[in-house]
Amino acid sequence: MERDIFLFRPLKGRYFWLAPVMYFTAVALFVGPLLSKIGVFSYTVGLLFVLLSFSVAVFFLIVEIIVFLRILLSKGLKDTSFHLSSIFIALFVFLVVLLQLLPALDKPMIHNISTNTQPPPSFVKAIPIRSSLNANTTKYRFNPENAELQKQTYSGLTPYVSKRSGEDLFAEVQRILESLGMEIINSDLDSLRLEAVATSFWFGFKDDVLVQIREYEDASLAEVRSVSRVGVSDLGANAARIYRILDELKKIDA
Repeated sequence: MERDIFLFRPLKGRYFWLAPVMYFTAVALFVGPLLSKIGVFSYTVGLLFVLLSFSVAVFFLIVEIIVFLRILLSKGLKDTSFHLSSIFIALFVFLVVLLQLLPALDKPMIHNISTNTQPPPSFVKAIPIRSSLNANTTKYRFNPENAELQKQTYSGLTPYVSKRSGEDLFAEVQRILESLGMEIINSDLDSLRLEAVATSFWFGFKDDVLVQIREYEDASLAEVRSVSRVGVSDLGANAARIYRILDELKKIDA
């Protein structure tokens, strides 16, 4: 039998639908999160877009692998397609999602992280905002295993100790939060409390961030907390944010 293998098949014939499906899959991967971010529909629908795109890409890659193996193992195939352009799109979708998920595979199903867990510092301004949005509770021990899971997974999350005065450290913390792109919603110098909102690029998820500074005779201590408004797992985002804040704080005293 004569081989008929096309690396780039025109959009015609019985395989005309493959390339458009893959183009649609790539578009859906970005449109879903974008429409979720601007409020067209909920984040769960946006996640479904991503899941659908990922599933279609995986299915397409499996099919093309089977086709490729048939080409290698058969003496001749009639009208067999090997769509290189569509494979590139499928690989792109697959890798984009996979690279987002890989760092979070070993992360626990928690979304409330604090450098001080006994007890964690308390939000003030964020509470009514979260209540109006029916967001996750800020109660740290709403999940009884929260503290233990945090301890097992995120080492080094302890309050930051500085020799600076409370007011000086307060000003530095506010600068750091703003430099990291967070929106300050509460800047209370009297109580040395800063509250901010961090918005993710991908879906526009909002997490509430709190830095509570406490003054002692010869030092100041900054407790940092970050809590997701929606979802069960934060995929490690809150802990990563706190590590980043702590790293920035260490730089100012270096």
